[in-house]
Amino acid sequence: MDTQTLSLVFAPKTVALVGASAKPGSVGNNLMKNLVGSGFIGTIYPINPTSQLIEGIQSVASLSAIGKPVDLAIIAVNAGIVLPVVEEAGKCGVKGLIIISAGFKEAGAEGKQREEDLQALCEQYGMTIIGPNCLGIINPEIGLNASFAPITPKVGSIAFISQSGALGTAVIDFARDLDIGFSKFVSVGNKAVIDEIALLSYFATDEKTKVILMYVEDIHDAAGFVKVARQVTHGPYAKPIIFLKAGRTQAGATASVSHTGALGGNDAYYDAVALQSGAIRVETIQELFSNALMFAHNSTPQGNHVAVITNAGGPGVLMTDMAVVSGLTMASLSETTVATLKEHLPMCANCMNPIDVLGDAKSDRYEVAFNVIAKDEHVDSLLILLTPQAGTEIVETAQKIIALKKSIDKPIGVSFVGGPLVAPGMALLRKENVAVFNYPEDASRALATLTKFSIAKVQDIDESTRTFADIDQKAATELLMKYGQEKKELVPEKHAHEILKAYGFPTLLSATVARRQDLVPLLQHMGIPVAMKIVSPDITHKSDVGGIALNVTVENVESTYDAIMERVSQHAPHAKLEGVLLVEMAPVGGIEMILGVNKQPGFGTMVMVGLGGILVEAFKDVAFGVVPLGHDDVEVMVKRLNVYKILQGVRGQPAMDIDALVACIQRLSRLVIDHPEITELDINPFVLLPQGHGGKVLDARIAVERTS
Repeated sequence: MDTQTLSLVFAPKTVALVGASAKPGSVGNNLMKNLVGSGFIGTIYPINPTSQLIEGIQSVASLSAIGKPVDLAIIAVNAGIVLPVVEEAGKCGVKGLIIISAGFKEAGAEGKQREEDLQALCEQYGMTIIGPNCLGIINPEIGLNASFAPITPKVGSIAFISQSGALGTAVIDFARDLDIGFSKFVSVGNKAVIDEIALLSYFATDEKTKVILMYVEDIHDAAGFVKVARQVTHGPYAKPIIFLKAGRTQAGATASVSHTGALGGNDAYYDAVALQSGAIRVETIQELFSNALMFAHNSTPQGNHVAVITNAGGPGVLMTDMAVVSGLTMASLSETTVATLKEHLPMCANCMNPIDVLGDAKSDRYEVAFNVIAKDEHVDSLLILLTPQAGTEIVETAQKIIALKKSIDKPIGVSFVGGPLVAPGMALLRKENVAVFNYPEDASRALATLTKFSIAKVQDIDESTRTFADIDQKAATELLMKYGQEKKELVPEKHAHEILKAYGFPTLLSATVARRQDLVPLLQHMGIPVAMKIVSPDITHKSDVGGIALNVTVENVESTYDAIMERVSQHAPHAKLEGVLLVEMAPVGGIEMILGVNKQPGFGTMVMVGLGGILVEAFKDVAFGVVPLGHDDVEVMVKRLNVYKILQGVRGQPAMDIDALVACIQRLSRLVIDHPEITELDINPFVLLPQGHGGKVLDARIAVERTS
């Protein structure tokens, strides 16, 4: 992605509108009104084959008729003539395009082909395209409203990327009410050429952008998003990425033959993307703006110790509770601070943290508390709460908060709790760029998010992927080539174990038996008790059909075989039975875990780890990560599990071999990178043994599908 070309899109000196119209209410007319009425300081060319005056500017018949290249062309014509217009733009040297027109991949097979042709033209002429099927873009700083949003927002430091045009207009309107300004606004539409990854790269270097907000419906390339977002959210020039994802309760897009696919789905994957990339995922528009306010109007704190100043006990407790629950620590005030507060505040005031200046506090009492607390080196940030009580000086207290903000370099979150009574004070605070909220819980949560970001952005991340000298990639390839030529196909369990063994996974001794008469000789040769499992391409979960028996010996192997065949025939009468798999009995004293893989077309490949066994879907104690997984990514996945505390050893129980678990997850990441034809994989259970003893793969399922 060429950031210089994107600069022409967001900061053009010349703009042409193809499809400009003098007809009131039309898209072409609304776009033209926005271009002219928002105060754009560049040159505007309305393009209309009928010579006419449009919003006071004489139209031009075509892009070619302008006679010189323009920086940005906005296309708002019928989808059927978009491609000729784009080709003309390419021949005229236009590098930046915004295609408002709909009728592309969202409109069926014909539209999909039209969008592919559009992409080809873009590549041929080296053009950058926003859209198609989008609202447009806005750059308030230069008065550029290249959209059909009804208003142009005020200038600010927030960039907003929206995959929904309708939500974008609502957000702009909502932001105006909150007195929030934008550095840039962009509706991405179908993302034919420019997607959220390209825009993140651009906004990372945009000096006018301090905070990046996103409304996301899908991400095309999870690994690419993680890579770029991680660069944006870490380091000395880090910027927060705060995104709202639609479809939190949506189930996975396709039916799955694995636990991993069933437990994953849309929502869990996006949570993993957020965690791995350092982006902040929120659940509501209100939360999106709460965080935006806190980040845009504050510097980052040096630590997580907060002081709360309130004039009301109950709401102050609510603010304090939410601060602690969200991860902040209540600052321990110095003896000097406490003594000074006691000297200047009424006897009944609480001079410990939270500081209660009492309900009759006027602005001067608040000011005393502000000045004392702000000097305490144990305090990294402040939360201030005001409720309208008899005698409360609302506007005057707001003025004291504004003065405080200008005098210190510590983040401040404010909540004026109430309605019309506190509205004048809130309006003043917003005008002076103070992060103020209606509800104390919102202020606490947003400050906690800011604090977590400030800590995370300076942490070094080990993105290195582990290499293993014992991997036999050739052996795994030879086995996998036998499957998935036409459709998603399950690899027989025996070969699944052999593939894992080729990648260094600790597997159990096993053998497949097709004939009853071969059971005793083979088991005599193995010389150990085994588990017996049915072999059938038609059976996914063997335990569900009675297809598993444990502690099988030479003495009972034949009778066990007969019993399994009878049970399976009753429960799955149409399944093709190919024999049984004899597997070394699992070692005792371990914890059953699950490792898995699920590949989503257009999104990426996810690796899962969690508490396993037959109850995996009941407990759903799992964590996901986007491939490729670095060392730190894997450790974070394991630590996210509820079972992690048990793995560390509790109540006299031994600690499990967590290093072995981490290594196996890294091997799994390597396996699916080397073999992208693997679409789903379950290792369940993977028995994790006490520290120093590793683990064992007990059961494995691999599904393969080739796309070429």
